[in-house]
Amino acid sequence: MKKEEHRPTFEPGAIFAIKLNPQEYGYFRVYRGSSRPIGVIPVISNGLVAKAKELKTCAPRWFFNFGVSPFNNTEIIKIGTIAFTDTDEGWPPPRFLPPSPFRMSFQIEERGVQRHATESETKGLQKLKIINPERLRRFFLSDCRVECHQQQGNQETEAEAFSPRRQSQGGRVFLEIVFQNKDFPFKGRDVVEDALAEALEVSGVGEVTGGGSGPKTANIDVEVSDVDSGLEIIRQTLRTIKAPASTEIHQNTPAHIVYYIQD
Repeated sequence: MKKEEHRPTFEPGAIFAIKLNPQEYGYFRVYRGSSRPIGVIPVISNGLVAKAKELKTCAPRWFFNFGVSPFNNTEIIKIGTIAFTDTDEGWPPPRFLPPSPFRMSFQIEERGVQRHATESETKGLQKLKIINPERLRRFFLSDCRVECHQQQGNQETEAEAFSPRRQSQGGRVFLEIVFQNKDFPFKGRDVVEDALAEALEVSGVGEVTGGGSGPKTANIDVEVSDVDSGLEIIRQTLRTIKAPASTEIHQNTPAHIVYYIQD
């Protein structure tokens, strides 16, 4: 009989492992807040560290809002809970949002509440970003690997891995957003990725799953649960941030179709 897979609870203090490679894991801790903030623990282990208390002395260094959707197949494993000592400790540190086409001023999120702020108030704060399991996996493997402590795990395999995509196998559609480098007006893909991630996560229609750059083009990969709704949100977001008209949105299944920013 196939074992039923249960969605783990994300209560404050819960410690999760995320599978990076067949025997390599990263770790994060859940904080208080309706946006499910997490703190990334600067540890990468060879083999699973199966007891949360073994990570107790490693304070999280990077903070994100965590989006678990049915579009991602990266495995995460709940390994235990370390209760916060008091209410204050359970909140992530303040983080900021810069002005954008979606907001007119800087904002700071603190204790689950966003408020307007001046640029000077944001100095030293991390930027508020939404991250999903696959993007967190890539963060461990590239952005923060050199700053992570290497630790030997004590369990080679896990029996209770949770993969969000297993919860919903049908209905998702892969879209590739392609930019011509000669027309690309932004300093990097982060501006576009962050705007798309925010719009898709808030709407619940999909998520950004990856991206890349080549000599002539750059691309951002997106998965959506509904093509029409996804296209509407993607187009509206791209128009808002003033993406170039040469931008293409490719759908490859069930047939190859190319869409543009304008309908």
